Amino acid sequence: MTPPAQNHNAAVESALQGVEIQNTTLMELKLNGVNLLPWGIRDVMLASEGTWALEVVLENPSDEIGLEIDGAVLLLDGKPVESYSGPANSVLHLSSVEPVIEIGLDVPGEKSQSRTITVRTTPDVNLPIPPLPGIAHYADSDTGLTHEIAEGELLIGAFAGTPVEVIETVVGALGCEILRAIPEIDAYRIRIPAGVSYDRYMELFESSDAIVYAELNALLYPALVPNDTYQGNQYALGLVKLY
Repeated sequence: MTPPAQNHNAAVESALQGVEIQNTTLMELKLNGVNLLPWGIRDVMLASEGTWALEVVLENPSDEIGLEIDGAVLLLDGKPVESYSGPANSVLHLSSVEPVIEIGLDVPGEKSQSRTITVRTTPDVNLPIPPLPGIAHYADSDTGLTHEIAEGELLIGAFAGTPVEVIETVVGALGCEILRAIPEIDAYRIRIPAGVSYDRYMELFESSDAIVYAELNALLYPALVPNDTYQGNQYALGLVKLY
């Protein structure tokens, strides 16, 4: 399925033309010291009582940010506010935290960036396995077999020790999104744009010097299936059931 290296390189160079990577300003988004990036959905094992510290880490701490919170009360210097716009190094906390909260963050300026992170709060490590993603069908041109796959998703594996920031750059440059990152085993679950060729995107990812493999998130392929998000990871057959 892998074309010659020169075709890979040309495809990536074409895909990267005119693409500006805008993830250099925002460094970390921390909730009680837990960095929520690069995940789009994150489980945080914290009880809902009390207040939680919310910290936005930028290259320049005095740069301004915009914050909106659903599912919790945002506190600025101990006082509730509906939203926040101001320096990133202000003292921010969350209170009255619900089981699911959504954090909307905007970083304006030349390296502007917007992130929306869903946080599921729980004191229990025995999390339920989430429902399966949407199912699509993929016809393998090499074998002629048709597989059920997670719609709009790929699994990619990086070379051991590759920084998450490098993978974020590659994924963002190709117009994709990291749904789940397991840097301990250099594995990533990726959402690709709707209506595109799975084969084409596997080729683009595999052309990167940082990527070992790119494959379908398919029922008949080995997939990454952790029992929970805290106790480690296992390999099994079936769709990836990661957040």
